[in-house]
Amino acid sequence: MDIKKLKILKKKKFSWLVTGVSGFIGKNILNYLILNDQIVIGFDKNNIVKSDYDKIFSNYPNRKKNFIFKKQDLANPNFIKKDKIKIDFVLHHAASSSVPLSIKKPKQVFDNNVKSFQNILEYCKLQKIKKIIYASSSALYSDKKNTNENIKINNLKSVYAESKLANEKIANLYSEEFKMNIIGLRYFNVYGPFCKKKGMNLPVINNWIQSLLLNKHAELYGSKNQTRDFIYVKNIVELNILLSLSKNKKKIYNIGTGKSTRLNNLFKILKKNVNISQKKNSKLIYLRERTGDIKNSKANIRSLITEFKITNKYFVNLDSGLKETIKYFI
Repeated sequence: MDIKKLKILKKKKFSWLVTGVSGFIGKNILNYLILNDQIVIGFDKNNIVKSDYDKIFSNYPNRKKNFIFKKQDLANPNFIKKDKIKIDFVLHHAASSSVPLSIKKPKQVFDNNVKSFQNILEYCKLQKIKKIIYASSSALYSDKKNTNENIKINNLKSVYAESKLANEKIANLYSEEFKMNIIGLRYFNVYGPFCKKKGMNLPVINNWIQSLLLNKHAELYGSKNQTRDFIYVKNIVELNILLSLSKNKKKIYNIGTGKSTRLNNLFKILKKNVNISQKKNSKLIYLRERTGDIKNSKANIRSLITEFKITNKYFVNLDSGLKETIKYFI
């Protein structure tokens, strides 16, 4: 399995720029790279929550010197020519990632996502970065059953999806015009530790764990027959690193497990694993479908399987992943 290539991190120290380092996936990438004694430069307009920062460095306090944090709003291009830092790879995860927010504030989400991405590409062009990995989204498929990366994208259901499609077009332009090595990852439903616990527009797993812990009913918008392809964040992080280090052949990859889970079954698994006496009072209640929501999703991961010899055994199973996620909430 090509995932063994990750062992190179034990032998060689690279310099990684992680944008959105204060966010869910960004913190998991930081945690993984610090664990492997790598150099990390983090850009974000928000500070990392102290408790998360302490958790990341608790076992490696001497590696704090490996992390440089710079508070940057990537939508503002002023940062582009300021820093001359040695960087090998860029992992771009700074974005407004909420579909409901893009329905409520479409211009804000679109402008933030697209401007931030083009600005970071300009920064990478000046820095002559070896490779850029950026977060795209399975939202581009809407409710299509065929999720092959090469199908024509149309009938998008949200401004969030439109912003991700715009970024893919920009990435293709920079790749062709400036010979930059840029890879987009169409994430399906990512979950795991360091996720957002509170606030508006929480992803379904975060929302339902919080509901169970508070002994509240969990809300499902739309049909009980909806499905999602859930992928544990550790797999996401490793694939980011693997694609950075590998000689890839494609510009876009689906990043999921290739399996779909019914949302009503997801609730049953969560309820089984949230170990509190009151949980029996929590029920799943069905509400009207929301604009922009995807009904069903399942990743076609043939490219990953073929190019990187990844088997189904590689992916963290949902039950194990949810147990680790719940621990983070308690």
